[in-house]
This record gives sequence, structure tokens and C-alpha cells, in this order.
Amino acid sequence: MKKTILSIALAVAMMACKTNEPTTPEQPGTPALSEKVISFEKAKLDENNVMFNAPYSEDILSFSNHFDSEYLYWEDFAISAVYDDTTAGFMNMYGSISASAYEGNNFAVVFQGYYGLPTISAKQDFQPQSLYINNSTYCYLDLLNGSDYSKKFEAGDYFYITATGYANDSTETGRADFYLADFRDGKSDIVRNWTKLDLTPLGTCRYIKFSFTSTDMGEFGMNTPAYAIIDKLTIKY
Repeated sequence: MKKTILSIALAVAMMACKTNEPTTPEQPGTPALSEKVISFEKAKLDENNVMFNAPYSEDILSFSNHFDSEYLYWEDFAISAVYDDTTAGFMNMYGSISASAYEGNNFAVVFQGYYGLPTISAKQDFQPQSLYINNSTYCYLDLLNGSDYSKKFEAGDYFYITATGYANDSTETGRADFYLADFRDGKSDIVRNWTKLDLTPLGTCRYIKFSFTSTDMGEFGMNTPAYAIIDKLTIKY
């Protein structure tokens, strides 16, 4: 009984000492960033399963689009659900060579034209995490077989897309390359499956600009069709 009373007394004393210990205010921590996925499923597609005549916005991001109504010409980004993986040529610029989106129904077509680089802009700073990328049918079949305007790829050739991040003051924050075709060092690879591209090297940015590089060059610039398709863009902010 005495041992029990003594144990209780010691416990109460320890609690009292602990209560009287000086405390330090909690330091405010960095709030956890939320992860968001841009799926392109909100786009309103036309009867041909495309949207090519207006910018697309989802969450905090906006995808640039230059459209000329007189010539029905567009560049930068279009949204598509065209799964034609067999028809060659310019008229199938919206097709997916894997005959699908990565997830869901829609994906984005990236096209580098004449008025500037395809640009994703944000309402605030964000951290790109990854996206899934693939060749369009138009580009894939040109790389594989050649056309009247571009060559069939052979040893030493390559074609890649670069995603470059920029801060709000236009300083570069980082970049990531992805080879859509690679015939260097004995390879003969042309991408035809959705593949994950790590975007974390871009760091924290406000914009992402896309550009293409090819070994097939002509008098007026790159002969390879400057197209790719992307889906499931994951960001944090």
C-alpha cells in the first residue's frame, strides 16, 4: 500500500514539474503542396473530336492557342480524342499513334508553328511533376517512312521535344528533354507508347514552353513535323 501511494505521489510530482517547464512557441511550418492532375477531359470537342480554335484552361493552367479563322490555321495546343493510328499525312495531325489517350478520352496535341513556342502559363508559381508523352500518328509515320516533305529516319538521326520552365521574371528555372525518335549509337527507336516524362528538373516556375529539335533540317527550318501528344500532366502548388 505504501509503495502504491509513493508511486502516485511521484507521478503527480513529475506531472507538476513538466507543467511548469518553460515552453517555446511552435515554429510555423511550410504548408504541404497539393498535387493536381490535368487530364484535358473538360474540353468541349467538336463533331470531329477535336478543339483547335481556342486556348484551353484547367485548374490554374492555361494552354496557349493561336488560331486564324480565315485560313483555319492553328498552332500551340489543341485537344483531341482522335485515335486514328494508320492514316499518314497532315490531315491526321490529331491522331494518337497508340490509338488512345493515356487515361480517359482526351489528350493534348502540341504543335510548334511560326508565331512562338507552345506555352503553358499558370496563375501562380507551381512545380511540374510529370506528364505522359507520345508521338502523334502524323509525326510517327513521317519518321518511320518519310514523306514528300521529310526524310525517313536513319542511323544518326534524332528528334526530341524540350520542356523549359520559366519564372515570372522570365528567367529559366530548368528543362527536360524527351527523345521521340532516336537513331544514335545503333538504336532505331520511334516512340509509339505513352511514356512518363519527369518534369521535376523544371523546379518552381510560372510558365512552361515547348520546343522541338530534329536532325532533318531544310532551307526553311525543321522538316520533321513538330508535333507530339501529351496527357496526365501532374503539378503541385
